[in-house]
Amino acid sequence: PDPGSASGPVTLAMPPPRAFACSAATTGERSVWEIWTGTEHAVVFVESVDGAPVATEGERLRHDPDFAPTGTNVNFVQLEAASGARGGDGSARVRARTFEKGVEAETLACGTGAMASAIVARLSGKLDADHIDVEMPGGTLGVGFEIVDGEVQNLTLSGPAVTVYEGMLEWLG
Repeated sequence: PDPGSASGPVTLAMPPPRAFACSAATTGERSVWEIWTGTEHAVVFVESVDGAPVATEGERLRHDPDFAPTGTNVNFVQLEAASGARGGDGSARVRARTFEKGVEAETLACGTGAMASAIVARLSGKLDADHIDVEMPGGTLGVGFEIVDGEVQNLTLSGPAVTVYEGMLEWLG
């Protein structure tokens, strides 16, 4: 295949999240939610991700003492539908931008951030859906799950698989 060509959608079964809570950290008048989806994430709901202060507030929250000692990734999330919205197929959509620790900047896409954004939207009562598409600058990922007795189960992450490199390795040993 040509580099950059899509080779089809991929769906991964993911472990359930941990440590969902409303954080003591704040950003202005907005609450900050925390959750672990493979790494630490903070989720902040905003009116528009286009104007979200990803570089400034993202970096400040990433280093907030409430998330010490490891720090956190920070997701700014815009709901695409009103509270409780559910599509006819049980799905919903959000837009997100992520400030990622380690990178120390915004990233185009983040799988654990997409999961954090979708799960927090559901568990905080902002959306009522069992499949949430998360649109990020680098593309859209689908997050599916079930809520059973208040716990997330059967968590999946899906998106396109794209060939970015092909090569041959010759062993000289």
